[in-house]
This record gives sequence, C-alpha cells and structure tokens, in this order.
Amino acid sequence: MISIPARPATPEEQGVVRRVLEVASTDVGGQHFVERVRNLVVVARCECDCARVEFAKSSEMSRSRVLADALAKTSGGNRVGVLVWGTEEVLTGLEIYTMSAPDDGSLPLTGSVMPWDKGASAD
Repeated sequence: MISIPARPATPEEQGVVRRVLEVASTDVGGQHFVERVRNLVVVARCECDCARVEFAKSSEMSRSRVLADALAKTSGGNRVGVLVWGTEEVLTGLEIYTMSAPDDGSLPLTGSVMPWDKGASAD
C-alpha cells in the first residue's frame, strides 16, 4: 500500500462499502458501521492501481479483521470478491480482488454486490 494525502472516500467507494456491509456482514458488528460510511477518509491505495484502499493508519491495520465478505461484478463484467476490513472501532479498508481475468482494476457496481451464498449460484 502507498500512503496518499488524506481524501474523502468517493461516493462510489462509499456505496460499495455500504452495500457490502448491508448484505454480507460476517457478524452483527459490521452493521453498526453503515451510518459511518459517509465519513470515510482514504489514506492509502494499492501500488498496482486497483481499487483497494485503506481508511486507517498502519497501526490500526494490525488489529483489522474481515467485517463483510461479498461477491460482485465490475462494469466490465469481471467477477470480483469484495472485503470490508475493520476493528471494533473503525473501518480500515476496502479490498477488491479479481476472480476472472483480465483484472480491470475498477470498483464493482454497487447493485451487483451480493452475499457469497447467492453469488455462488448466480452464474
């Protein structure tokens, strides 16, 4: 990850994080973050220019765990996995990983986000 000057999360980033938390929280704890999504600040991005971003400093990242885990598709039709990371206090990151090639490096479409159990049978 590369540190960047802090910037507000884009509306697209916020939408993906919110949707993943709403439909694919790994436990009850992830749901209480939905209202905080509009205040997210991006402080780092991936070196490869994919859509992965971090919302917390590296000291907070060490305590992070997966709060939500979903499947989605990008505008290019690529199937991706989407993870929202966090601690009990803060959201720490948004990770997008490709499940089909080629990786277009973009955020998934918010409306395509679904839980794994529904996504596995969607194709």
